[in-house]
Amino acid sequence: NRLKLNNNLNVILANALNIDFSEKFDIILVDAPCSATGTYRRHPEIIHTKKFDDVKKQAGLQREILNRIGNFLNQGGLLIYATCSLSKYEGEKQILNFLENNDNYSIKSLNIKNYEIFSTKEGFLRILPQHLKKYSGIDGFFVACLQRKI
Repeated sequence: NRLKLNNNLNVILANALNIDFSEKFDIILVDAPCSATGTYRRHPEIIHTKKFDDVKKQAGLQREILNRIGNFLNQGGLLIYATCSLSKYEGEKQILNFLENNDNYSIKSLNIKNYEIFSTKEGFLRILPQHLKKYSGIDGFFVACLQRKI
């Protein structure tokens, strides 16, 4: 409602590993569970509490989610994947691994005008806590947009 996106919008909040849809969608946003290492600016204890095993565990869950949820996307549809992790295992490497095993997807480049600093060479967004210093920084994020081939 706040964004006035009420027309033809069907929002479903669900656990991707437990749901089974009989329909396919044009856009799916995967707000993936992650190690949350990108939030250390607000939660500095994460530096001491998160271990590489936590990252590996979350990366495995993310892989399962991506492999399952891709089945529910229409041809030509967009799969948006986001984490608040700084780990490339939960970001770039996760998506590149997905693409190696799913040749029916391609990267849809995410470039934000005037914020090219966020863009990676692959076309992803990698936002780091030191970005936007004039606003006291920002949490770290990774975002990728994939398009299912027609």
